[in-house]
Amino acid sequence: MEQAEEIRDLVEIQRKGRTVQIAPVSYEDPMHPGQAKAMPIRKTRQGGKIIFDNGYTREEVTEAELSSGQVKIVRHPFVPVLPKQKGHSCTVCTGCGRCSW
Repeated sequence: MEQAEEIRDLVEIQRKGRTVQIAPVSYEDPMHPGQAKAMPIRKTRQGGKIIFDNGYTREEVTEAELSSGQVKIVRHPFVPVLPKQKGHSCTVCTGCGRCSW
């Protein structure tokens, strides 16, 4: 197994009649509340397959599919976005700093 490549773009895998999008996972930086960060997609090659994995979605593409044109991989820019805030009705304080407590 080769070393994984980190991809910070949105990856779109287009197959005949089916398109799958895999995006990096956005999260709020716990040390800097209000700042968005993203965990990248891991791209690995293993036994003639290319594997895209973001921790939640995993998609495999064979090198034969790519070379024959059956599958097309497109990368789009990705900007991390903060998850929706709970508002001022947080029930359990985690000290995140959103409400300036």
